[in-house]
Amino acid sequence: MLDNLTICIPTSHRAGVMTTLNWIPKKLYKNTHLFLHKSELKDYSDYNVTKQTHSLSNLALIRDKAVQRCTTRYLYLIDDNVKFRYLHEKASEKDMLKFFKKQLEWLTHVPMVGPRHPFMITKKVMDEKEYETDTRTAYAFGIDLDILKKHNFKFAILPEGNFSSDQHMALNFIEHGYHIWMSNRWTIEKVITSNRLSSGCNANGRNEKTYEDSLRLLAKYHPYVKLKRQKNWNRNTSIFRTDLTLTIYWKRSFGIKSKNPITKYFK
Repeated sequence: MLDNLTICIPTSHRAGVMTTLNWIPKKLYKNTHLFLHKSELKDYSDYNVTKQTHSLSNLALIRDKAVQRCTTRYLYLIDDNVKFRYLHEKASEKDMLKFFKKQLEWLTHVPMVGPRHPFMITKKVMDEKEYETDTRTAYAFGIDLDILKKHNFKFAILPEGNFSSDQHMALNFIEHGYHIWMSNRWTIEKVITSNRLSSGCNANGRNEKTYEDSLRLLAKYHPYVKLKRQKNWNRNTSIFRTDLTLTIYWKRSFGIKSKNPITKYFK
């Protein structure tokens, strides 16, 4: 069944500091593709997996391109700066091989799966409940492309792309009456790299304005996404600031199709 899986890691300006490939079992290197801008190809020559190049500058568009090029039924998309845990301990290579096998097993039942962020899960929940249904995605997810293509779902809402495209895709599935399963036992966290402000989405146009525009777009497109202002600690400036945040009512979204398919939102 693993032969029907493609693992895709979109990466930007993280040659030498990318962490995600460290968590991919060597047995699955043949399934693994780095998706990178054509101008960066020479920087990733030391990485012993398939490289695919593109000329895009927005993660939603890059994810759609990965879907378009994928030749297997199941696609697993993973951010390039993450680490995995199993039952709150550092995941071993054996743990990660079990992880991908379990995720593929789940994809025979639901169209989207993934690991959760560990800070959302208590030990009691982890012990008693293998997965959470219809909840927030976190930096990595697998998709059944047969179902995605059946409905012509796209990560990008706008022609120029947008951020928060994983939440948009999850809501597309849920609003069309499909469940998604997120693991309580295998979890994922971001790794803060030394060049975090000049790499990843920050190198491709994400800033406070474009991020907030994407949150407004999610709220306009999906019925059960609500916006609010919230005071947060900014670790870059060491001060509190008021940010635009969103609340997604995942359970209420089940089977409620959006009545507002947006083709153009930014003025």
